[in-house]
Amino acid sequence: MIKKLDLTNFDICEKIIRIQQLSYQIEANIIEYQDIPRLKDTRESIQLADEIFFGFFNENQLVGIISFKIIDLMIDIHRLAVHPDYFKHQVATQLIGYVENLYPMIHSIEVNTGKYNIPAVNLYLKLGYHKVKDYLVDGNLWMTLFKKNRREIMKYQEINADTINRWIEEGWAWGVPISHDEYVNALNGVWQMLLTPTKPVPKTWYPNLKGIKVLGLASGGGQQMPIFAALGAECTVLDYSSKQIESERLVAKREGYQIDTIQADMTLPLPFLDESFDLIFHPVSNCYIEDVNHVWNECYRILKKGGRLLAGLDNGFNFLFDDDEKEIKNKLPFNPLKNPALMETLKKNDDGVQFSHSIDEQIGGQLKAGFRLLDIYEDTNGFGLLHEHGVPTFYATLAIKD
Repeated sequence: MIKKLDLTNFDICEKIIRIQQLSYQIEANIIEYQDIPRLKDTRESIQLADEIFFGFFNENQLVGIISFKIIDLMIDIHRLAVHPDYFKHQVATQLIGYVENLYPMIHSIEVNTGKYNIPAVNLYLKLGYHKVKDYLVDGNLWMTLFKKNRREIMKYQEINADTINRWIEEGWAWGVPISHDEYVNALNGVWQMLLTPTKPVPKTWYPNLKGIKVLGLASGGGQQMPIFAALGAECTVLDYSSKQIESERLVAKREGYQIDTIQADMTLPLPFLDESFDLIFHPVSNCYIEDVNHVWNECYRILKKGGRLLAGLDNGFNFLFDDDEKEIKNKLPFNPLKNPALMETLKKNDDGVQFSHSIDEQIGGQLKAGFRLLDIYEDTNGFGLLHEHGVPTFYATLAIKD
């Protein structure tokens, strides 16, 4: 677990000093320079450092620290120290990754290390930092400045948009628009829609759709919104994938109906006034964002009183297993922003950046936002070993804003 450190806490300061002494002494021995300033820190100098400190905890034990300043939209890392017992546990990698993702507004990150501290130099190069310069300090200490630009620290939301665009080009099932015949069938009252992989949403979940305002939230692709339009709803769709938005426009043009299409990131405030919609249709998609509570709060804000939220949700089981669904491989919660090893696996498999979410976050989050839960059902993957054994991996909820 990584969390911000309280420097007013005497015990925390002492633990920071202890980790620094153990870690920087090893660096001092490597670079043959014993006057590293961090070896001389006191509780007072830590508290007066004017730096932001985060710590990596193994259970309740502090085993690594990072500190930095933010200067003109640039993060300047001042300290990175790990207890020697945890050198091989990727603690430093996780601390750096956490800070990189914590401040999306920054333009770059800089860090300095001893030129001949080969383990540290290799770590920064591995993490995508590039060498800016070598410089001499104190007459006999060579240092190296490393830098990483924002374009090299792409926001995970942008990674997901690019990934989904690529999947669509490869024929991803959730990116294939409905056909003209399916649209005509909907006009004639023959239709169904999915929030999860296989089970159609019960017709009782929908109000009379004629003339109501519907938002398809992360629901691009030309699959659900054309059905709503055929049934008489006034439709808006918001999606971060340009390909999904393009499909919505193509189907609307083909069938001759009006739809408002917005390419936007749902992790940011939604670009709608309060009480704008009667219904929000939100298929499984919040597994691609870290904070779902923000989404529930925004949904509550933009729904009218009496408005309905229909949401498809991942229960997290899929994140536990290997690709063959035969072996439990990971722990929950699954968060690659806090575990670079998971990020590397996702990148290797071209899976985008995905997150598990608990019932506390999904249903509890809706309730805390103010919704009242009306109904729920479970669903499976539709294929694979878990599906064959009837293991539910998704669920859908119907909630109302009273």
